[in-house]
Amino acid sequence: MKKFTTFCLALLALSFISCGEKSKQITPQSIDFKGGSLSNLVELVSAPYTLNSDDITHVNVQLRLKQSAPHFDELSLNEIEFRGAPLTLNLYDVGGNEIEELKLGQSSYDTLKKLLQGNEGDIVEVVFTYDDKVKLKDVASLAAHKANAVYPMMYTLEGGIGNNQVVMSFMEFSDKTIHGAYYYKKYAKMGSQAYLYLKGDRKSDNVLEIAEYTLDGYNSGSFVGKISNKGYKGEFVANMNLKRYIFDLRINNQLRPLDFSAIDFDRFYDYISHYEDVFMDAIEEVEDAMDDYDNDNDGASSGDISKLLDEYEDFVDQYIKVAKKAANGDASALLHYPKLMQEAAEYAEEAEECKGDMTARDLQRLQQISQKIMEAMADME
Repeated sequence: MKKFTTFCLALLALSFISCGEKSKQITPQSIDFKGGSLSNLVELVSAPYTLNSDDITHVNVQLRLKQSAPHFDELSLNEIEFRGAPLTLNLYDVGGNEIEELKLGQSSYDTLKKLLQGNEGDIVEVVFTYDDKVKLKDVASLAAHKANAVYPMMYTLEGGIGNNQVVMSFMEFSDKTIHGAYYYKKYAKMGSQAYLYLKGDRKSDNVLEIAEYTLDGYNSGSFVGKISNKGYKGEFVANMNLKRYIFDLRINNQLRPLDFSAIDFDRFYDYISHYEDVFMDAIEEVEDAMDDYDNDNDGASSGDISKLLDEYEDFVDQYIKVAKKAANGDASALLHYPKLMQEAAEYAEEAEECKGDMTARDLQRLQQISQKIMEAMADME
Protein backbone atom coordinates (compact mmCIF):
# COMPACT_ATOMS: atom_id res chain seq x y z
CA MET A 1 0.00 0.00 0.00
CA LYS A 2 2.84 2.32 0.90
CA LYS A 3 4.53 1.68 -2.46
CA PHE A 4 1.26 2.35 -4.29
CA THR A 5 0.77 5.65 -2.44
CA THR A 6 4.33 6.69 -3.22
CA PHE A 7 3.77 5.82 -6.89
CA CYS A 8 0.56 7.93 -7.02
CA LEU A 9 2.28 10.90 -5.42
CA ALA A 10 5.07 10.64 -7.99
CA LEU A 11 2.55 10.62 -10.83
CA LEU A 12 0.78 13.64 -9.32
CA ALA A 13 4.12 15.51 -9.09
CA LEU A 14 4.90 14.68 -12.70
CA SER A 15 1.51 15.94 -13.76
CA PHE A 16 2.14 19.29 -12.00
CA ILE A 17 5.53 19.56 -13.69
CA SER A 18 3.95 18.75 -17.02
CA CYS A 19 1.25 21.36 -16.53
CA GLY A 20 3.88 23.89 -15.59
CA GLU A 21 5.65 23.32 -18.89
CA LYS A 22 2.42 24.09 -20.74
CA SER A 23 2.17 27.61 -19.33
CA LYS A 24 4.63 30.48 -19.55
CA GLN A 25 4.46 34.21 -18.93
CA ILE A 26 6.37 36.51 -21.28
CA THR A 27 6.78 40.30 -21.13
CA PRO A 28 7.40 41.96 -24.53
CA GLN A 29 10.95 43.09 -25.28
CA SER A 30 9.59 45.92 -27.45
CA ILE A 31 6.16 47.56 -27.62
CA ASP A 32 6.81 49.77 -30.67
CA PHE A 33 5.71 48.63 -34.11
CA LYS A 34 7.76 49.80 -37.10
CA GLY A 35 6.94 50.60 -40.68
CA GLY A 36 3.57 51.93 -41.88
CA SER A 37 1.53 54.81 -40.51
CA LEU A 38 -0.29 52.52 -38.08
CA SER A 39 2.95 52.45 -36.05
CA ASN A 40 2.34 56.10 -35.16
CA LEU A 41 -1.04 55.29 -33.63
CA VAL A 42 -0.86 52.01 -31.70
CA GLU A 43 1.57 50.19 -29.44
CA LEU A 44 1.75 46.86 -27.64
CA VAL A 45 0.84 47.07 -23.96
CA SER A 46 3.87 46.17 -21.86
CA ALA A 47 2.47 43.46 -19.58
CA PRO A 48 3.15 39.74 -18.88
CA TYR A 49 1.25 37.62 -21.41
CA THR A 50 0.45 34.00 -20.54
CA LEU A 51 0.99 31.33 -23.18
CA ASN A 52 -1.16 28.34 -22.21
CA SER A 53 -0.42 25.73 -24.82
CA ASP A 54 2.51 23.50 -25.58
CA ASP A 55 1.88 24.10 -29.29
CA ILE A 56 1.39 27.81 -29.93
CA THR A 57 -0.87 28.78 -32.83
CA HIS A 58 -1.96 32.19 -31.52
CA VAL A 59 -1.15 34.80 -28.89
CA ASN A 60 -3.67 37.09 -27.19
CA VAL A 61 -2.22 40.55 -26.41
CA GLN A 62 -3.40 44.08 -25.77
CA LEU A 63 -2.96 47.15 -27.97
CA ARG A 64 -3.06 50.73 -26.72
CA LEU A 65 -4.02 53.81 -28.74
CA LYS A 66 -1.02 56.06 -28.20
CA GLN A 67 -2.24 58.90 -30.42
CA SER A 68 -5.87 59.75 -31.09
CA ALA A 69 -6.92 60.57 -34.65
CA PRO A 70 -10.32 62.30 -34.48
CA HIS A 71 -10.97 62.04 -38.21
CA PHE A 72 -11.43 58.26 -37.85
CA ASP A 73 -14.40 58.88 -35.58
CA GLU A 74 -16.24 60.45 -38.51
CA LEU A 75 -15.78 57.37 -40.72
CA SER A 76 -17.58 54.04 -40.89
CA LEU A 77 -15.46 50.94 -40.29
CA ASN A 78 -15.61 50.17 -44.02
CA GLU A 79 -14.01 53.53 -44.81
CA ILE A 80 -10.92 52.75 -42.69
CA GLU A 81 -8.48 50.78 -44.84
CA PHE A 82 -5.26 48.91 -44.08
CA ARG A 83 -2.69 48.41 -46.82
CA GLY A 84 0.63 46.58 -46.99
CA ALA A 85 2.04 43.82 -44.80
CA PRO A 86 -0.17 43.10 -41.76
CA LEU A 87 0.53 44.05 -38.16
CA THR A 88 2.91 41.41 -36.75
CA LEU A 89 4.54 40.08 -33.58
CA ASN A 90 7.82 38.17 -33.48
CA LEU A 91 8.68 35.22 -31.25
CA TYR A 92 12.33 34.69 -30.24
CA ASP A 93 14.33 31.87 -28.66
CA VAL A 94 16.64 32.18 -25.67
CA GLY A 95 19.49 33.29 -27.93
CA GLY A 96 17.45 36.17 -29.38
CA ASN A 97 16.93 34.45 -32.72
CA GLU A 98 13.60 34.90 -34.47
CA ILE A 99 11.47 31.75 -34.36
CA GLU A 100 8.31 32.88 -36.11
CA GLU A 101 6.30 35.92 -37.13
CA LEU A 102 2.65 36.03 -36.06
CA LYS A 103 0.11 38.12 -37.99
CA LEU A 104 -2.84 40.02 -36.60
CA GLY A 105 -5.87 37.77 -37.03
CA GLN A 106 -8.41 38.86 -39.60
CA SER A 107 -11.18 38.95 -36.99
CA SER A 108 -9.12 41.44 -34.93
CA TYR A 109 -9.01 44.13 -37.63
CA ASP A 110 -12.51 45.41 -36.81
CA THR A 111 -11.43 45.55 -33.16
CA LEU A 112 -8.39 47.56 -34.26
CA LYS A 113 -10.55 49.94 -36.33
CA LYS A 114 -12.76 50.60 -33.31
CA LEU A 115 -9.64 51.33 -31.26
CA LEU A 116 -8.59 53.94 -33.85
CA GLN A 117 -11.95 55.66 -33.33
CA GLY A 118 -11.35 55.89 -29.59
CA ASN A 119 -9.41 58.14 -27.25
CA GLU A 120 -5.70 58.19 -26.50
CA GLY A 121 -4.92 55.51 -23.91
CA ASP A 122 -7.79 53.17 -24.88
CA ILE A 123 -6.88 49.46 -24.79
CA VAL A 124 -8.29 46.46 -26.66
CA GLU A 125 -7.41 42.77 -26.78
CA VAL A 126 -6.48 41.27 -30.16
CA VAL A 127 -5.21 37.95 -31.44
CA PHE A 128 -2.04 37.31 -33.44
CA THR A 129 -2.00 33.98 -35.26
CA TYR A 130 0.41 31.58 -36.96
CA ASP A 131 -0.55 29.03 -39.62
CA ASP A 132 1.64 26.29 -38.13
CA LYS A 133 2.60 25.43 -34.53
CA VAL A 134 5.45 26.70 -32.36
CA LYS A 135 6.75 24.74 -29.36
CA LEU A 136 6.32 26.66 -26.13
CA LYS A 137 9.63 25.36 -24.80
CA ASP A 138 11.41 27.14 -27.68
CA VAL A 139 9.89 30.57 -26.94
CA ALA A 140 11.85 32.89 -24.66
CA SER A 141 10.48 36.33 -25.65
CA LEU A 142 8.18 38.24 -27.97
CA ALA A 143 8.18 41.76 -29.40
CA ALA A 144 6.08 44.12 -31.52
CA HIS A 145 7.36 43.95 -35.08
CA LYS A 146 5.89 45.45 -38.27
CA ALA A 147 2.93 47.75 -38.88
CA ASN A 148 0.98 48.30 -42.07
CA ALA A 149 -0.35 51.60 -43.38
CA VAL A 150 -3.80 52.82 -42.42
CA TYR A 151 -5.93 55.17 -44.55
CA PRO A 152 -7.13 57.85 -44.62
CA MET A 153 -4.28 59.27 -42.51
CA MET A 154 -4.43 62.80 -41.12
CA TYR A 155 -1.26 64.86 -40.57
CA THR A 156 -1.25 68.12 -38.62
CA LEU A 157 2.05 70.01 -38.69
CA GLU A 158 3.64 73.32 -37.85
CA GLY A 159 6.98 74.89 -38.64
CA GLY A 160 8.70 77.09 -41.16
CA ILE A 161 8.82 77.70 -44.90
CA GLY A 162 11.87 79.88 -45.23
CA ASN A 163 11.27 82.58 -42.61
CA ASN A 164 7.49 82.13 -42.58
CA GLN A 165 5.75 80.25 -39.79
CA VAL A 166 2.84 78.07 -40.93
CA VAL A 167 0.47 75.35 -39.80
CA MET A 168 -0.62 72.61 -42.18
CA SER A 169 -3.16 69.78 -42.24
CA PHE A 170 -3.58 67.18 -44.94
CA MET A 171 -5.13 63.78 -45.36
CA GLU A 172 -3.63 60.91 -47.35
CA PHE A 173 -6.05 58.42 -48.89
CA SER A 174 -5.59 54.78 -49.85
CA ASP A 175 -4.95 55.69 -53.50
CA LYS A 176 -2.02 57.82 -52.21
CA THR A 177 -3.71 61.11 -53.13
CA ILE A 178 -3.47 64.00 -50.67
CA HIS A 179 -5.92 66.81 -49.86
CA GLY A 180 -5.31 69.52 -47.32
CA ALA A 181 -4.78 73.15 -46.42
CA TYR A 182 -2.32 75.45 -44.69
CA TYR A 183 -2.08 79.05 -43.57
CA TYR A 184 0.55 81.53 -42.47
CA LYS A 185 0.30 82.00 -38.74
CA LYS A 186 -0.73 85.45 -37.59
CA TYR A 187 2.42 86.66 -35.90
CA ALA A 188 2.61 90.40 -35.22
CA LYS A 189 5.94 90.69 -37.00
CA MET A 190 4.50 89.13 -40.18
CA GLY A 191 2.64 91.32 -42.57
CA SER A 192 1.46 88.57 -44.91
CA GLN A 193 -1.19 85.97 -44.21
CA ALA A 194 -2.67 83.37 -46.53
CA TYR A 195 -4.99 80.38 -46.52
CA LEU A 196 -4.14 77.91 -49.27
CA TYR A 197 -5.32 74.47 -50.32
CA LEU A 198 -3.19 71.41 -50.99
CA LYS A 199 -3.53 68.64 -53.55
CA GLY A 200 -0.87 66.04 -54.32
CA ASP A 201 0.24 62.46 -53.87
CA ARG A 202 2.87 60.12 -52.52
CA LYS A 203 5.44 59.48 -55.26
CA SER A 204 7.70 56.79 -53.82
CA ASP A 205 8.65 55.55 -50.38
CA ASN A 206 8.02 58.56 -48.15
CA VAL A 207 8.29 61.30 -50.80
CA LEU A 208 5.24 63.56 -51.02
CA GLU A 209 4.68 66.04 -53.85
CA ILE A 210 1.96 68.52 -52.92
CA ALA A 211 0.83 71.53 -54.97
CA GLU A 212 -0.74 74.55 -53.26
CA TYR A 213 -3.72 76.40 -54.72
CA THR A 214 -5.57 79.58 -54.05
CA LEU A 215 -9.31 79.27 -53.64
CA ASP A 216 -9.89 80.22 -57.29
CA GLY A 217 -7.70 77.32 -58.38
CA TYR A 218 -4.41 79.03 -59.19
CA ASN A 219 -1.39 76.81 -58.50
CA SER A 220 0.83 79.19 -56.53
CA GLY A 221 3.58 76.80 -55.43
CA SER A 222 4.63 73.23 -54.72
CA PHE A 223 6.08 71.20 -51.86
CA VAL A 224 8.41 68.23 -52.41
CA GLY A 225 9.79 66.43 -49.39
CA LYS A 226 9.90 63.39 -47.15
CA ILE A 227 7.31 62.53 -44.53
CA SER A 228 8.14 60.62 -41.35
CA ASN A 229 6.52 60.03 -37.98
CA LYS A 230 8.19 63.27 -36.89
CA GLY A 231 7.34 65.62 -39.73
CA TYR A 232 7.59 66.72 -43.36
CA LYS A 233 10.82 68.24 -44.69
CA GLY A 234 11.89 69.37 -48.13
CA GLU A 235 11.82 72.22 -50.63
CA PHE A 236 9.01 74.59 -51.53
CA VAL A 237 8.98 76.42 -54.90
CA ALA A 238 6.87 79.58 -55.29
CA ASN A 239 5.55 79.72 -58.86
CA MET A 240 5.20 83.49 -59.00
CA ASN A 241 8.93 84.15 -58.67
CA LEU A 242 10.36 80.62 -58.88
CA LYS A 243 12.08 81.17 -55.53
CA ARG A 244 12.97 78.08 -53.53
CA TYR A 245 12.57 77.73 -49.79
CA ILE A 246 13.56 74.96 -47.40
CA PHE A 247 10.66 73.85 -45.22
CA ASP A 248 10.71 71.92 -41.97
CA LEU A 249 7.28 71.07 -40.56
CA ARG A 250 6.95 69.00 -37.39
CA ILE A 251 3.91 66.87 -36.54
CA ASN A 252 1.96 68.37 -33.64
CA ASN A 253 -1.09 66.34 -32.69
CA GLN A 254 -2.09 68.92 -30.09
CA LEU A 255 -3.05 71.32 -32.89
CA ARG A 256 -6.62 71.39 -34.14
CA PRO A 257 -6.59 70.22 -37.79
CA LEU A 258 -7.54 72.82 -40.38
CA ASP A 259 -10.99 72.32 -41.88
CA PHE A 260 -10.86 71.62 -45.59
CA SER A 261 -13.81 69.23 -45.70
CA ALA A 262 -16.00 71.68 -47.62
CA ILE A 263 -13.52 72.13 -50.47
CA ASP A 264 -14.22 70.28 -53.71
CA PHE A 265 -10.66 69.49 -54.69
CA ASP A 266 -11.70 68.37 -58.16
CA ARG A 267 -12.75 71.94 -58.88
CA PHE A 268 -9.09 72.89 -59.16
CA TYR A 269 -9.07 70.96 -62.41
CA ASP A 270 -11.92 73.16 -63.61
CA TYR A 271 -9.18 75.76 -63.81
CA ILE A 272 -7.69 73.69 -66.63
CA SER A 273 -11.02 73.45 -68.43
CA HIS A 274 -11.50 77.19 -68.09
CA TYR A 275 -8.16 77.95 -69.67
CA GLU A 276 -8.71 75.40 -72.42
CA ASP A 277 -11.84 77.38 -73.35
CA VAL A 278 -9.86 80.62 -73.23
CA PHE A 279 -7.14 79.06 -75.35
CA MET A 280 -9.55 77.82 -78.01
CA ASP A 281 -11.14 81.29 -78.14
CA ALA A 282 -7.68 82.77 -78.70
CA ILE A 283 -6.99 80.25 -81.47
CA GLU A 284 -10.25 81.24 -83.18
CA GLU A 285 -9.12 84.87 -83.00
CA VAL A 286 -5.89 83.93 -84.76
CA GLU A 287 -7.83 82.15 -87.50
CA ASP A 288 -10.38 84.96 -87.82
CA ALA A 289 -7.53 87.41 -88.21
CA MET A 290 -6.30 85.39 -91.18
CA ASP A 291 -9.65 85.12 -92.94
CA ASP A 292 -9.69 88.69 -94.29
CA TYR A 293 -6.36 88.77 -96.07
CA ASP A 294 -6.02 88.76 -99.88
CA ASN A 295 -6.39 85.11 -100.84
CA ASP A 296 -4.98 85.85 -104.31
CA ASN A 297 -1.58 86.59 -102.81
CA ASP A 298 0.30 83.42 -103.70
CA GLY A 299 3.80 84.80 -103.61
CA ALA A 300 6.63 83.88 -101.34
CA SER A 301 6.06 84.32 -97.63
CA SER A 302 8.07 87.03 -95.91
CA GLY A 303 10.72 86.07 -93.37
CA ASP A 304 8.68 87.65 -90.57
CA ILE A 305 5.57 85.62 -91.46
CA SER A 306 7.56 82.36 -91.64
CA LYS A 307 9.13 83.12 -88.28
CA LEU A 308 5.73 83.90 -86.76
CA LEU A 309 4.28 80.61 -88.01
CA ASP A 310 7.34 78.69 -86.76
CA GLU A 311 6.91 80.23 -83.32
CA TYR A 312 3.18 79.64 -83.41
CA GLU A 313 3.63 75.96 -84.22
CA ASP A 314 6.19 75.58 -81.40
CA PHE A 315 3.67 77.24 -79.10
CA VAL A 316 0.92 74.83 -80.18
CA ASP A 317 3.22 71.84 -79.61
CA GLN A 318 3.94 73.13 -76.10
CA TYR A 319 0.24 73.62 -75.42
CA ILE A 320 -0.57 70.06 -76.53
CA LYS A 321 2.16 68.72 -74.25
CA VAL A 322 0.78 70.62 -71.24
CA ALA A 323 -2.83 69.68 -72.07
CA LYS A 324 -1.89 65.98 -72.14
CA LYS A 325 -0.24 66.28 -68.72
CA ALA A 326 -3.38 67.92 -67.38
CA ALA A 327 -5.59 65.24 -68.92
CA ASN A 328 -3.50 62.62 -67.11
CA GLY A 329 -4.11 64.34 -63.77
CA ASP A 330 -0.75 66.07 -63.41
CA ALA A 331 -1.43 69.11 -61.24
CA SER A 332 1.85 70.74 -62.28
CA ALA A 333 0.25 71.47 -65.66
CA LEU A 334 -1.72 74.25 -64.00
CA LEU A 335 1.48 76.23 -63.64
CA HIS A 336 1.85 76.67 -67.41
CA TYR A 337 -1.66 77.76 -68.37
CA PRO A 338 -1.52 81.49 -67.56
CA LYS A 339 1.63 81.94 -69.66
CA LEU A 340 0.15 79.94 -72.55
CA MET A 341 -2.99 82.07 -72.51
CA GLN A 342 -0.93 85.25 -72.65
CA GLU A 343 1.07 83.90 -75.60
CA ALA A 344 -2.12 82.89 -77.44
CA ALA A 345 -3.45 86.46 -77.12
CA GLU A 346 -0.13 87.85 -78.40
CA TYR A 347 -0.25 85.58 -81.47
CA ALA A 348 -3.80 86.75 -82.22
CA GLU A 349 -2.63 90.35 -82.10
CA GLU A 350 0.38 89.68 -84.36
CA ALA A 351 -1.81 87.79 -86.83
CA GLU A 352 -4.16 90.76 -87.03
CA GLU A 353 -1.25 93.10 -87.81
CA CYS A 354 0.28 90.99 -90.57
CA LYS A 355 -2.79 89.42 -92.19
CA GLY A 356 -2.42 91.52 -95.33
CA ASP A 357 1.05 90.12 -95.99
CA MET A 358 0.08 86.44 -95.81
CA THR A 359 0.05 84.11 -98.78
CA ALA A 360 -2.22 81.19 -99.59
CA ARG A 361 0.66 78.91 -98.59
CA ASP A 362 0.78 80.64 -95.20
CA LEU A 363 -2.93 80.01 -94.75
CA GLN A 364 -2.49 76.36 -95.66
CA ARG A 365 0.19 76.00 -93.01
CA LEU A 366 -1.96 77.78 -90.44
CA GLN A 367 -4.79 75.35 -91.18
CA GLN A 368 -2.40 72.41 -90.70
CA ILE A 369 -1.36 73.78 -87.31
CA SER A 370 -5.00 74.21 -86.32
CA GLN A 371 -5.73 70.65 -87.44
CA LYS A 372 -2.92 69.44 -85.16
CA ILE A 373 -4.71 71.05 -82.21
CA MET A 374 -8.07 69.54 -83.14
CA GLU A 375 -6.61 66.04 -83.48
CA ALA A 376 -4.77 66.29 -80.16
CA MET A 377 -7.90 67.49 -78.34
CA ALA A 378 -9.93 64.65 -79.85
CA ASP A 379 -7.37 62.09 -78.63
CA MET A 380 -7.67 63.42 -75.08
CA GLU A 381 -11.48 63.17 -74.92
